[in-house]
Amino acid sequence: MMRHHNTPYRILRHALVGLMGLFCSLSIAQSSLPEWPVFQTQQQQQLSTILQQSTPGQVVYVGETHNRYADHLLQGAVLASFVDQGKPVALGVEWFQRPFQSVVNRYIAGEISEAELLRGTEYFKRWGFDYRHYRALMRYAREHKIPVIAMNAAKEVTDAVMMQGLDNVSAGIKAQLPLSYDFDIGDYRKALEKIFGQHDHAEKSDDDGVDRFMQVQLTWDETMAESVARYMQQNPSSHVVVLAGRGHVHKAGIPSRVTRRVGGRSLIINSYQADSPFNEADYWVLQEDIKLPPKGLMAVGLTDAQHGVEVTSIAPYSKAGDAGMKLGDRIVALGNTTINDFIDVKMALMDAAPGDQVRTLVLRKEGGQEVSLPLQLSLVDPPADPH
Repeated sequence: MMRHHNTPYRILRHALVGLMGLFCSLSIAQSSLPEWPVFQTQQQQQLSTILQQSTPGQVVYVGETHNRYADHLLQGAVLASFVDQGKPVALGVEWFQRPFQSVVNRYIAGEISEAELLRGTEYFKRWGFDYRHYRALMRYAREHKIPVIAMNAAKEVTDAVMMQGLDNVSAGIKAQLPLSYDFDIGDYRKALEKIFGQHDHAEKSDDDGVDRFMQVQLTWDETMAESVARYMQQNPSSHVVVLAGRGHVHKAGIPSRVTRRVGGRSLIINSYQADSPFNEADYWVLQEDIKLPPKGLMAVGLTDAQHGVEVTSIAPYSKAGDAGMKLGDRIVALGNTTINDFIDVKMALMDAAPGDQVRTLVLRKEGGQEVSLPLQLSLVDPPADPH
């Protein structure tokens, strides 16, 4: 699972930036060359060689674009390398939040199922990215009893900081904040401002909006760093692999904040992505952009009901209407899965493909009575622009 021992991961030392799409905008008559970084191809190394040099107390950061499957394959390869070397290792992950550490522990210990893990951590409400990106990593950690650190700040905390600012949050929120912050972020701020400008923030008209966005980013960074540092203090002989967004593994993000707390060295590994504002790492990996297969969807809006999930909308491109589904229907079974809530739907369709036929059982009120209706629903792959 994810080992890729024979994959020639070529590692490039130092950042490569601005090498694509710039030539057309340059004048041949320029008197000097642009300040492009240059690397020597002779310095290419294998991923396994680099990781063999890792020592206890060193944190290895592997960045990700959350919906880029190739990044998660790289993360899995790094984690598997430590296991293959017989080195004790823990895994710090962004996609689970700190209040749910006990749920993650129970999953790793084999005490609860995958569905119970996702329900107990409120994964689909708090993170929401296609769990197939992370499933193999979590199953691998469970199989090898690798401790998983739920690093991230609770959504309630970061939402409060974004709306009110660090100085104005309630006492209950303040109690959940990291014990210390470092606001001296230098060039990191420029990259974050670029990200802020790409999003439709309601606070853009507020002069404090950008500053609060920075406070949220630092709350994420400091919380995740604090989570890692605590584990390292309790397990000084362990290696730690941190998996988080590319922005968070910027040297001024989580890495410098872990170092501030417990010292030690960091190693940052990223896939090379020319369009990323966070093109900074100790090593770049050139890899094929492997994608997950498309997921088959019902393309209907759902809300949890007392028993099952209620259909609240049907997309124009959905096949649900063709199958006889109507607004107000309650879905109580998909295939062999009994549906009690929205998470059951997610789990039942996790590996479904477009075009798959799914036996669907709905309850519908007709003539003052509730009747049970079996439907045969064809799943779809939504168009790129469903609007």
